[in-house]
Parts: sequence; C-alpha cells; structure tokens
Amino acid sequence: MVATLKASQKGLEIIDIKRRRRGWTKCANIWANTANISQTTLKRFWRRIPIRQENFVAICEAVKIDNWEEIVDSSYVVTPRKDNSDTSELYTKPYFDEALSRIEFVRENLLDLEVDAIVVPTNTSLGFGGEISRQITERLGFEFYAKLPRQPKLSLGEVLVTDANSLSARYLFLTPIDDSVNATLTSVSSGITAALTKAESLDDVRTIAFPSVGTGVAGLNPVNLAPKVLKIVASHLERGSQLEKVIFAFVQESAYQAC
Repeated sequence: MVATLKASQKGLEIIDIKRRRRGWTKCANIWANTANISQTTLKRFWRRIPIRQENFVAICEAVKIDNWEEIVDSSYVVTPRKDNSDTSELYTKPYFDEALSRIEFVRENLLDLEVDAIVVPTNTSLGFGGEISRQITERLGFEFYAKLPRQPKLSLGEVLVTDANSLSARYLFLTPIDDSVNATLTSVSSGITAALTKAESLDDVRTIAFPSVGTGVAGLNPVNLAPKVLKIVASHLERGSQLEKVIFAFVQESAYQAC
C-alpha cells in the first residue's frame, strides 16, 4: 500500500506564494512536467484531496519548498502498515470511519457509472457470462470479446486492463474470480484485492466500481459475502490508498440489502 497526504489550508497559502513567484498558474503544465505528475494530480492537490506521498513531495520540491512537511495537513496522514497485523484493528476510529466514507453502495447500472475503472469479473481463461457480459457485448460489440482470446491466460490475483472504449469509464479491469471451477469466497476475495492493487499502480485511477462480485452466475450468498468484501476494501483504504471512491453497483435487491 502507499502512503497518502493532503495539504493543509496554511500549506496551500505557502505553496501559492511560491508558485506566484515563478509565474505559474495553479495547474500549469510546466509545474506538472517538472514534478513528473499529471495535471489531474495537481488539481487534486489544490482541492486538498489525498495523493501519493511521492507526488505530494514532488509538487512541493518543484516550487522550491525547503520543508514539504510544513505543507502537510497533520490531521490526515495515512501510512501503510509494516506488518500483517490482525485486521480487527481496522474497526477503530478514526481510520475505519475515514475508510468507510470512501465506500458507496448504489442501485445503478455498473456500466453507466462515471468512474476511472470498472471491474468485470471473469475466469482465468477470460470467459464471460451473466448480465454484465451481455451488456458489454451490446454496448461495445462482439469485437471487444474477439480480441481477448489473443491474451495469455490469467491467474487468480492478476488483472487485465483494457480501454473502456465508449463507456463512461476510463478502463475495464478484467478480473478472474474462478479457475474452471465455481467461485469461492477465497477466489472472490483474491479478485477484489487484485483489482484494488492494480488501481493503485495507475496514477489516473482515483475511482473504481465493482458489481456485486460473486453473487451472479457464481451464485455465492450475498449475506455471507458482503461483510468479507467490505472488510477487504475498508482495510485496503485504511492502510493508505490513492482511491477517493470505491463504488459497488447492485442489480439484485438482496445483494444491495446485504451491505
């Protein structure tokens, strides 16, 4: 996991003086290029949205801030744990509350969501089935699936990232949740963890949406699955994440109510 930081209001005032002296706008291309970040990341910095520590430091150093720590909002510092301690520690304030604030449950069509990445459950051979597969075929055409057999077989815990084409999202994360056998709580958990990890590796992914993974064709009981999934996601966010929002979109009322 990555450490994330956000600027304090006082810190922004200091940064603002420094960038004015250089004749830069708040989202100047030259600033983004000097810091080797995207303009989107720079905008998030100014909006006091948590960003990766290395990006935060680079933004400060680009305008010659001698001590970047004076820019940090000390009331919000999320650092990754250095061990695999019992995640029951997660359910304490303020970390759990902050993590939960970034998780959202909606009764909406997954493919209509305006997010950076949409997670599409599959198997290790990139075989598809169910309602999400049908809708992707309708919207993107069979050509989308025709390209997939050329991809190497995935393993559980891997994710194939593709362009979302005409959908509102930026990417589709094709995420195996089974390997030629029925999905299990373990394999679904592995898939969700893999998708979250992949999101952290892409600088332009700040929002990600999941379907009710494992409760469709896989047939897992949402009442048993939902608490485990929530704990995985909240634990991931609590340990330090660039993700601002994790959305779960539901079609089935039973799965929605289970959360």
